[in-house]
Amino acid sequence: MTGWENIELISDRKFDTWLDEFKEAKDAYPDGILIASVMEEYHKDAWCEIIERCQDAGVDASELNFSCPHGLPERKMGAAMGQDPVILAYKGALGIEDTELYQNLSLSGELGVVVTAHCENADLVAATQNKLV
Repeated sequence: MTGWENIELISDRKFDTWLDEFKEAKDAYPDGILIASVMEEYHKDAWCEIIERCQDAGVDASELNFSCPHGLPERKMGAAMGQDPVILAYKGALGIEDTELYQNLSLSGELGVVVTAHCENADLVAATQNKLV
């Protein structure tokens, strides 16, 4: 197992440097699993771009960091973002509708992806309960 320092917390390195190193790591260890821990401000387009670029560089999985207590709270990053129910818990807050969120979570389950989330969306919880009962 190989690891890096805590890179997501206000790294002094350019994002492109990390992407180059992700590519190098994946080329050197193509059967290894490469996970990126990502933290960003509350801008859906920025999150999407970062995740897509990490995937293009060979990253297999991403941890969306909504919980870091040191993550620039004045910019709504880390725990400041994750503790704000207006940002994460209510309908449409992530810029997607419930149907799309449910489809993505269902597909994740079919692919064997483990998804952990604190869910306060009553409609989604009810739909899942009805499906299981």
